[in-house]
Amino acid sequence: MVAPIAVTREKYLDEAQFALFACQMVEESLKSILMYAREVNAITPTEYALVHKTDEQLDELPLGLLIKQYEKALFAPAIAVSLRALVPERNHCAHRALVVGFLNEVRQTVSLQVEFDRIESAGKLAWSCFEALKEEMQGVASRLEELRAQSTA
Repeated sequence: MVAPIAVTREKYLDEAQFALFACQMVEESLKSILMYAREVNAITPTEYALVHKTDEQLDELPLGLLIKQYEKALFAPAIAVSLRALVPERNHCAHRALVVGFLNEVRQTVSLQVEFDRIESAGKLAWSCFEALKEEMQGVASRLEELRAQSTA
């Protein structure tokens, strides 16, 4: 049996960077979907609920509020459960990465392996959410292009 490789500070920080990057991709995907849905709704108001936020307002929303807007606009999509589970994990990553990664006295009192495992799990969850959102974003964008083409034909 091979002994597990010890988690180093550098390995932990690499995993934290990936998890936070994946969370950022989720946020950007949600914003894009909501912007596209708002445009589709302006052409045909039966496909998505009205998004009452401007691009600038959407840019300022934190992940939890973006998810709520997304659930309303797309009528509670199936991925919503995973997205809601991501919020506390994202917050944990963002707040613990600095503390665990850079404060030696804290690293001595927490298990780097436990923190690494949680961050790794959060990164996997975020990436799976992003993959699902990417498909949905492409679908909403395609629908908008289709409607625009119909309105100019």
